[in-house]
Amino acid sequence: MRTRRPATRRAWKASCLGMGAVAVAATASAVVVDQASATTTATADISGSTLTATPPTSLAWSDTLDGSDQSVVDTAPTTVVDSTGSGSGWNLTISMTSLTSSSPSATFGGSLLVDGSSSSSSSSTGPTASCGTGSTCTLPTNSGVTYPVTVPTSGSAKIYSSASGTGLGTVDLGTDFWLDVPANTMAASYSGTVTVAVSTGP
Repeated sequence: MRTRRPATRRAWKASCLGMGAVAVAATASAVVVDQASATTTATADISGSTLTATPPTSLAWSDTLDGSDQSVVDTAPTTVVDSTGSGSGWNLTISMTSLTSSSPSATFGGSLLVDGSSSSSSSSTGPTASCGTGSTCTLPTNSGVTYPVTVPTSGSAKIYSSASGTGLGTVDLGTDFWLDVPANTMAASYSGTVTVAVSTGP
């Protein structure tokens, strides 16, 4: 004898199946997303400006004669700012006038030399280079300069040469300025001028 299932049970089962169908349909519709994209043109016009060099604010030496030749140093940075954006490199040169005294009347007979050592006036080490404060620079690659460099009173001498593609931005050079004092120097207060210049090209 077959037993009939109650109608309520059949209705409940159908209702559950219907709910499942609705849930599946809802899940399927959730992963269907309309997408759209667009592009725009972005440009940046960067202009170059100047190439400049700034020497130390001042150079000063003090020495006491003792009968022997002596050397005294003033460690002072020299700054080059390459804002040209060309990557052509640069050359830094230096010159000076004679150091003279009016009382007594005398001309200093020693030499001024530049290198990158604070311990020796005869060092073959060149000045160190670092990026100036607030500047992301390209550190210079120095070549073609033999140290120490004797600063001439006639003409100029190259003290640093930045290769092409280097030296961009603000660069501080750790320059050491050595004054060689001969033993026969007249005791006096001497003065003169030192000039640095920078030009484009390695």
